[in-house]
Amino acid sequence: MYQNPMENHDFLAVASLLRQKPHAAARLSGSPACPILRGVVRLYPMPRGVLLAAEVTGLPEGSLFALTLEKGKPLPDLLAHRGKSLQVMLAGGCTVEDLMGRTLSIETKATVLGKGIIQP
Repeated sequence: MYQNPMENHDFLAVASLLRQKPHAAARLSGSPACPILRGVVRLYPMPRGVLLAAEVTGLPEGSLFALTLEKGKPLPDLLAHRGKSLQVMLAGGCTVEDLMGRTLSIETKATVLGKGIIQP
């Protein structure tokens, strides 16, 4: 379930965490439907879940894209402007280890625009 990362942690602690090396990351590559899409989602452990920091470029026209994790873990939508998105979110109730090896994808309705596998 999506949670606001600032809800239980102060802004400075989250900012400090984002300057550290992530525990895992998913490098995103575009699908044939969106070959110029590139990005990375970095994962950091938090006391009540995993902080995800997404940076994506090459998104098509539009401002809202689904960020999905295989096996149904709900994540918030990505907001984009001029084909770019930079977003930080918290996936509660899981650990980085729980997400290792799973596929993250960016989608619109029924079209997969890009995906990547979470790796150390």
